[in-house]
Amino acid sequence: MRMPSAALLDSRLVRRLALQVSIMLRDRQAVMVLLRRMVLSLYRRRYCLLFCGVLVGAFATLYGLFVYGVVCSNVQVWKHVHEICKQYKEGEVVGNMCHPLCEGRVHSLSCQPLHSGKEVVFSAVLDGVPLVFKSSRRNLHTRTEVYAEDSNSGRHLYPSEDEFVKMVATLVENELNVSATEDQLSKLIHLAPVTPDPDLRLTEMKDLWRLLQDHEYLAVRMFSEQEILPTLIGSCGDVFAVDFAEPLAGGGLWEHEDEVWSDRLRSAVLILELIERLETTAPAPLRLCDVRLNHLGRSFDGAKAVVLDGDSLVTQSVADTLAGDGSMCLDHADCHFFDCHAACEDSVCVPPSSNNNLQAICEKVFLGAKWGGALVMPGLLASPHASPALAALLRLCAHPHGEEGVKHGTPDDIRDRLVATVEEMVYEIDLNA
Repeated sequence: MRMPSAALLDSRLVRRLALQVSIMLRDRQAVMVLLRRMVLSLYRRRYCLLFCGVLVGAFATLYGLFVYGVVCSNVQVWKHVHEICKQYKEGEVVGNMCHPLCEGRVHSLSCQPLHSGKEVVFSAVLDGVPLVFKSSRRNLHTRTEVYAEDSNSGRHLYPSEDEFVKMVATLVENELNVSATEDQLSKLIHLAPVTPDPDLRLTEMKDLWRLLQDHEYLAVRMFSEQEILPTLIGSCGDVFAVDFAEPLAGGGLWEHEDEVWSDRLRSAVLILELIERLETTAPAPLRLCDVRLNHLGRSFDGAKAVVLDGDSLVTQSVADTLAGDGSMCLDHADCHFFDCHAACEDSVCVPPSSNNNLQAICEKVFLGAKWGGALVMPGLLASPHASPALAALLRLCAHPHGEEGVKHGTPDDIRDRLVATVEEMVYEIDLNA
């Protein structure tokens, strides 16, 4: 057999080596392609996960804003009205607002945001008169029914009239820490106005008991004579209607025209008069514990300032208990119920409430809202038109003992000076008009 020459062996060896190198290069390219695909897949997946995370976060935030009433939709309003009207047509609810609400006399329904204490709040027009409707079902886990249920038959056992009076009296005392008079109780045990049909009395009891467990409705009924809250017009089921109140301040808070400043001063006078009514004319001194400018409005006749959010309106004794509730604390800033503050002593929040209505109004409404020590929203009287004397007086009103430590109530002498200063400025504007 003829042996291959050395040159031929070398040629074959070179081709074999070249083939192996080619295979290795192809494999390496395949590996590189695979690695690039894996990296690209991970890159895309990371952004996909990031996008999904942002989407879920946005949805959760939007859901939370709807749940807590920061934003709202007219769909919520129409859904709620439809449910109430369905109950009305089936004879399950009563009230003087049911017929106009369900038969087309109420129109221009528009949801009102920034009402975290209510399931739905909406403005509407009835026979040319603007109203605000409110419904609170957020206390369903604590709300009780007026009737007891028979364990055997399942029948609803309603209280007698005398028993119902005692139930309402106990509710008022527990909620407001005041005792209702006989005259007040005679009015509270019926809807306003009274349901005329005696056959519907049990339904009236049921609806009224649910309404009375809403703190704002109870406050509207109890303090109607003091004109602290908008006037109650009526109700339907768990929805009640009050007069529409215009916002107090004129113009935007960032505007500084002379006309706007005049409106602000007049609004400040009305607020100071409201504080006087809160503390002297009601059956017990009242505290406004959630102080914001948008919680204050002008009464229907325009002559008085009223509290638009009655959920934060409590008696002084209740404010003392809520602020100094005995909870653990590190410093005084931990002891508060919204804007009703108390002191931290021996790591415990103790009653009574340390500040007062005027202090909170001066700090949060007249001067403005702060965040981290910086002014983020100028107050009603925070304007270049304010004299240095007024500005200094407002700071003293908001922080009579300085900004550190316990928040103290504004003394009467500072109150008197502030009232006199603002009223004098209004008088000068009227004199020069």
